[in-house]
Amino acid sequence: MLFRFLFLKLLFVAIMACVTDGVLATEPVYFTDSYLFTYEGAVITKVEKVEGDSDDVAVVTDKTILHPQGGGQPSDQGVISFAVDGNDVILKVNQVSKAKDSLEIKHIGTLSSGTFDQLSVGQSVSMKVDEDTRRLHARVHSAGHLLDAALARMNVTDLIPLKGYHFPDGPYVEYIGSVASEDRDKMIETLNEVAAELIKENIQTQVTRGETGERIVNVAGCPCPCGGTHVKSTGEIVSMTVKRMKKNKKNMKVSYTL
Repeated sequence: MLFRFLFLKLLFVAIMACVTDGVLATEPVYFTDSYLFTYEGAVITKVEKVEGDSDDVAVVTDKTILHPQGGGQPSDQGVISFAVDGNDVILKVNQVSKAKDSLEIKHIGTLSSGTFDQLSVGQSVSMKVDEDTRRLHARVHSAGHLLDAALARMNVTDLIPLKGYHFPDGPYVEYIGSVASEDRDKMIETLNEVAAELIKENIQTQVTRGETGERIVNVAGCPCPCGGTHVKSTGEIVSMTVKRMKKNKKNMKVSYTL
């Protein structure tokens, strides 16, 4: 936990420094509420065609409720729309990404209505997140944090969280440390029992800011710097089952499912 905490804290310090210096072009409104599915008043700041043979376009806005892929979490999907002379311009967003060089958040997709020329800088737009996809991503991501909390409740201190993969198609958390092969089945059984207890307790998720401005997400009493979207309480995870523990080089990969 300490290793990942320090790494993510340094990452958030860097991000906040960029915000202070005016480098961060897009305000991540999804930080404030994971269940904010619609938003009015974001403004287009950049428009470009995506390189290649596709008809995809990329739109950058000053604010967004769509979470980009990153931090082990997949991208949101949704819609950006506005009207011009009574005609709707609709961008179906299938990928959201955060640029490495400027930290702009790009919304990439295809126009189902309207033309590229109608996507103009300064245009105010409406945003809508695909609610089912967002809720699923929040559950999967929070379940990864719940795994950390279950280990903490079990007083397991020799497995240190390193990184997570919080995609629905096979999520896992990788830990520094190891568990003897003969002890893994018993640990999996206990982990599932403790995780079920934490879900049943319906513990509220808390989001705060650290001393240097980093966003801290506390799932089931286990705080960690995180930029992802999360459930409001552990009960919303509904269920989580640890499927296997497997050695991955010097680390331990713990796979789970909802």
